[in-house]
Amino acid sequence: MDEKHMKMVIEQIAELYLKCNNKQEKCFPPTALFNETWMLRLILDWFKQNNDKTTDEHFLHFSETAKWYSEPLLPTPFIRINKPEHRTSADAILGEWESDGTKEGIKIPVKAKQFFVLEAKMNSGLSKSTKNTQEEGYLQSSRTIACMIQMLYDRNGGSEKNTEDNIKVAYYVIAPEEKIKHIKGQMLQNSLSDNNGSDPQIRSVIKTQVECRVKGSEGSDSDSLKNEWLPYLNNSIGAIHIGLETWEDILDYIKNIDADNNYDGLSFFYQKCIEYNLRGKSV
Repeated sequence: MDEKHMKMVIEQIAELYLKCNNKQEKCFPPTALFNETWMLRLILDWFKQNNDKTTDEHFLHFSETAKWYSEPLLPTPFIRINKPEHRTSADAILGEWESDGTKEGIKIPVKAKQFFVLEAKMNSGLSKSTKNTQEEGYLQSSRTIACMIQMLYDRNGGSEKNTEDNIKVAYYVIAPEEKIKHIKGQMLQNSLSDNNGSDPQIRSVIKTQVECRVKGSEGSDSDSLKNEWLPYLNNSIGAIHIGLETWEDILDYIKNIDADNNYDGLSFFYQKCIEYNLRGKSV
């Protein structure tokens, strides 16, 4: 009976979503459907379903036991300090992970071979600060990387061994092509006038921001952060690949593999996301 009721409700929801692209029939803003969150979910679902057609040269290729999940909560190292923060909600993760025992929290298993955090953007850039770090210029990307370091720290029991030996770890920001230069400039703190910084340059800026967050902390966890966690950050951040990718490049890749099936639908959905978000069309 539960399955029957679920199907009925899903069908009703589908009907409502179908109307949201019709100006006369819509019951809620089109951006409730046409947004970066659903775009990323559709893309990840395609890559998971077509994993045998892709190669590990593409950043969204799944390892043998990898899976994906949307909007998990990542643990933060900054809980018991003077300027604490809550766990970070990531747009999506790809790889091997398991529940940490909380509702949406996750951890990286010791035997994991892949763990990627994906940040999806459509019209907006990266958040420039967190609630308790507005004066520090502590970017959204730096907060997420700090959470990833915490997950590796927990996984390795605080050991400073090089994580590159047994797991691929990466953080990717995906955005429209015309927004990438702006986001890269944000991640570099505009330190390079041409905004063409490499992965090591972006990582260096993020490392500095996280270090400042640690060194400026006070509270019950501040000593362990400075004496134990900070050395681990310095040793392990080099293992995290940081990349910026475009929706357009991803769709081109899908087109080359699946032009006769899902590409048209995904391309249509992306154009609607652009139409309602990036172009500022009236709803």
